[in-house]
Amino acid sequence: MAQVYSRKLFTHLTIVIAFLSINSCSNREEKGKTIYYMIETEKPPAVIDPNEPPPPPTPFYGRINIILMGQSSVFVHRVDENAASVHDNPTIPMHLDLTQADIQNIDLDSLPDFLKSEYRNLDSTNYRNYFTCIKSPSDTITNRALEVIQKFFQERKFKAYIIRHWTPQEQQLFTSKR
Repeated sequence: MAQVYSRKLFTHLTIVIAFLSINSCSNREEKGKTIYYMIETEKPPAVIDPNEPPPPPTPFYGRINIILMGQSSVFVHRVDENAASVHDNPTIPMHLDLTQADIQNIDLDSLPDFLKSEYRNLDSTNYRNYFTCIKSPSDTITNRALEVIQKFFQERKFKAYIIRHWTPQEQQLFTSKR
């Protein structure tokens, strides 16, 4: 009887140890990812002052839109200034008729060169022409490109950018057949 009990105990302990070792391996892989940014949801202010105007809504698109997917994929699309000016409702994203041809894939290694050429005429008088949205399909950005982009912007003291979730139209473009 004692042998049966010890055999069952040994079997259960083996299963528990195997489960814990498998679980700890998957956690190590998750811990190996570097998180560069956590996108927070917009929260309304706790106290609203009726004497102050409401804050402007966060824009859905910039003139330049950089989409970061996974750990190394970088895509860019641009929004024409005229297209941005015809939208009346700032609480929903405007419809852009994006197609696969509008999306440019940027190699992570060539990203610094792309940024230098894209922002070559950047100065404090024309920030509006370069307003940029950095977007991600998830709340957690683990893409190294964000670090490269932010370093580039910091060196040029460029603050006209936001980080947000991608729009439903961008999501549809990437989830449709490529």
